Amino acid sequence: MENVLNIYHAILEILHKVKETFYIWFPDNKRKQIWRGHRFEKYIVDLFDFNNSEFSLIDWTSDIDFVEFNVTVERNLDPDLLIKHKKSNKLFAIECKFRSWITIDNGKEGVEWARQDQIARYLKYGKDNNINVYVALGIGDYPAFPRELYLIPIENAKYPNLSLYSIKDFKRKEKELVQLLNGSLK
Repeated sequence: MENVLNIYHAILEILHKVKETFYIWFPDNKRKQIWRGHRFEKYIVDLFDFNNSEFSLIDWTSDIDFVEFNVTVERNLDPDLLIKHKKSNKLFAIECKFRSWITIDNGKEGVEWARQDQIARYLKYGKDNNINVYVALGIGDYPAFPRELYLIPIENAKYPNLSLYSIKDFKRKEKELVQLLNGSLK
């Protein structure tokens, strides 16, 4: 009887692993969105070159919201990255958003980057923690190689839809390392 039970448990374990593997090969839209977000976050982290720079990475949200179990992790509601400038000890929070497309509304090119409740949460986080919050916005085909990159102070991204014209001053070179200039990330 014990051998039968061991075989039964082994079969259940194999089926569980097949299910996990299935989502790797055939991800649903939610998992695709999470994976694109992770790739873009990694791209942004690389722009700080933490091993050789004046910055250190204090925190990186896990974004582990167990889709299958319908569990939300509250910490994941905060901005994705918490970064410290080593010399000044100044902290910065960065919310990373990647969009594959732009929209055109009344002849203006723009991007829908977040919902209003998310924006309110990021503004509150910055105020409550006395931290400058930025939005790293990548636009293009691939999250690891965006065609356009913006590093926008949250105060300049208070609306879910941003026209590209309104954020043009925050556009940066896609491969250039992030620096602290006059107290702001550039």
